[in-house]
Amino acid sequence: MSQQEISKIKDRFYDDINLALEEAKRKHHNIAIGGTPIWLYVILAYFAYDDIFRMCMNPMLFYPIMFVTSIVSMLYSLGFGPIMIPAVK
Repeated sequence: MSQQEISKIKDRFYDDINLALEEAKRKHHNIAIGGTPIWLYVILAYFAYDDIFRMCMNPMLFYPIMFVTSIVSMLYSLGFGPIMIPAVK
């Protein structure tokens, strides 16, 4: 076998080994490749929107949420946006 054939076989072997290693890591960490499909979120939002609105309009949740939202918006308008959320610039 020539040196070129040997290096080609080596490269293919290394690619197969790296693929097997990545697959083993995914299985070990239980990481899914695809994730949750968008249509499932749409169906969830369609069937749960009334419950979400009802929970948000509960005074025990509504007033603290509005309080925190108003403080965050006030801090953002004062120029503290990049300090609170580093991605915002």
